[in-house]
Amino acid sequence: MRSQDGALLTHTILKDTYKILELVHIGPTSRMYKGINIKNSKFIFIKELIWNLDPSLRHQAIEQFKCEAKILFKLKYQNLPKFEDYFDEKEGRYLIIDYVEGIRLNTYVENHRGFIPQEQVIRWGINLCDTLAYLHNQKPGPIIFRDMSPQNILLSEEGQLKLIDFGISKLSPGRTLGIAKTITHHYSPLEQYSGTTDERSDIYSLGATLYYLITKKAPMDSIERSLEEEPLKPCSDINPNISLDLEEIILKSMELYVKDRYQKIEEMTSLLRKIKESKKTTETPKSLSIEGQYKADYKTHALPELIEKQIFFKTKSLTPSKNISGKIKGLRTPDKKRIDDDIPDLLTKGTIVKGKYKIVDLIRANKLSRVYKGSDIKKATTIAMKELFIDIYLKPGERIKGIEDFHAETKTLLTLTHQNLPKFEDYFHYEGRNYIIMEYIEGETLKFLIEGSDNLPSLGIILDWAMQICNVLNYLHKRKPKPIIFRGLCPENIMLDSTGKIKLIDFGLSKLYDPYEQTLSVAKIANLYFSPPEQYNGKTDTRSDIYSFGATLYYLLTGEYPTDAVDRIISEDPFDTEFIKDIPQEILYTVTKSTELEPDARFQSISEIMEILESLLK
Repeated sequence: MRSQDGALLTHTILKDTYKILELVHIGPTSRMYKGINIKNSKFIFIKELIWNLDPSLRHQAIEQFKCEAKILFKLKYQNLPKFEDYFDEKEGRYLIIDYVEGIRLNTYVENHRGFIPQEQVIRWGINLCDTLAYLHNQKPGPIIFRDMSPQNILLSEEGQLKLIDFGISKLSPGRTLGIAKTITHHYSPLEQYSGTTDERSDIYSLGATLYYLITKKAPMDSIERSLEEEPLKPCSDINPNISLDLEEIILKSMELYVKDRYQKIEEMTSLLRKIKESKKTTETPKSLSIEGQYKADYKTHALPELIEKQIFFKTKSLTPSKNISGKIKGLRTPDKKRIDDDIPDLLTKGTIVKGKYKIVDLIRANKLSRVYKGSDIKKATTIAMKELFIDIYLKPGERIKGIEDFHAETKTLLTLTHQNLPKFEDYFHYEGRNYIIMEYIEGETLKFLIEGSDNLPSLGIILDWAMQICNVLNYLHKRKPKPIIFRGLCPENIMLDSTGKIKLIDFGLSKLYDPYEQTLSVAKIANLYFSPPEQYNGKTDTRSDIYSFGATLYYLLTGEYPTDAVDRIISEDPFDTEFIKDIPQEILYTVTKSTELEPDARFQSISEIMEILESLLK
């Protein structure tokens, strides 16, 4: 029997052996109960697994977890709980874990007077490093914990740390399931939002945990850091007693990009040991040991009521859910004061630029550019003049190189000739502003056409548009010596001209693709609903355009925006496959495969999509 929220009722007996005493914790992937083994009267933890997965992945996830559980039972380490049993019963999957009396580390920190002494934080850090090293060096492959946070560390009465909640740990390598995308706000690294984790992901989470332990404040979440382009607030700004060496270790372990962190946990361990052995740390009074200090705090602050209600009943917020999602959407809007202050004033009608281009009217504006209708007064032709604001989105350290790279890339655009692209006629820097002169196109954007009509276009028309879009993307992706990634594909950036031809517009985000080159911060500017998750950390390639194509196709078929990539990761909801009736399965497959969250799961080239569309257009 279960309660209305799905939890097992008190006194439920599992496997004729384990009796439920109380529900102590609920997470996104599991429920934890305190129980008792009725055969030996020993207290235990009973973990019930919750699978909020796409049904197509559920069986695979269960089999994978069974495999992982067998390995977890073999783990024997002082800072890990002892796994005693695993079984399926009553449509549930359960782990039996050795019961540990203690307090969650976040509760201990919250109730500690003042900052935790640095020496204690370092000892805990070394302890946790050693535990991760034990997991990462398992054979045949590393075990990635993937959920290191103060909420998932138990401090026993003896002062010993125990990692708990192995619900989202995984054996590496291998493709990560949707469950891996469960996020612990403030503590999960950027790559965990797309499920591509490795040992360095644990290093990030450990650094974030140490940040909290030394400052008593959770660090800024990784995806918010990426979107806001703000450096992590130094620990010393909060706790002035921290040594520079420890602060440097914490900040390096929390670098947004995995290649910039420590590559092995042993590197971090070694540096922490050096600080411990030096005389730079703040000494703990000799009259009170670390363990003794814990016991004193435990008695002073963690009264029985606190232990009962906070140690286990204080549910951690693992998944940012809609509150964080809304905040992220706010971060993606272009109305930040700094950006607004830097954007130059509108060019007025009649203004002459470079002595030859006259402003006629403003056509549209967005966070990256303004497009004016103009005239080339020397040729007596109508042109479109795009004013670009790329400079203001670059970090100070990126600005010189970024502008140089963009000028070089824009010159490449002038060489493009394709029926679904506007003709690029000129590019120049004038009076502190960047301009591209393009062919003026009479027509409307697909967004305007869809929103302005009571009826959706016929399937035949949509397939024709889709094929034209694929043709031009294929042309861009096959450019030599480097592919061109459009990175801004969405209904607002696709025009239908007066002859029925599709035209891609707004090349403000495009780039020449080099897999070995770090993408500049401007690449992280994303189109809500249409950008893939990797665009939020700037790691785009040709498959990023494929995601945006699939999202655009969804919009054309339904007249509705698809769920944004970040929202899909946060909520772990499967992609809506019931979006429209009476369409060929090939189209449904094209949309869903194109918009897979992981690039490796999408079509790997636009030509694969073209083959499907060609078969439907015959």
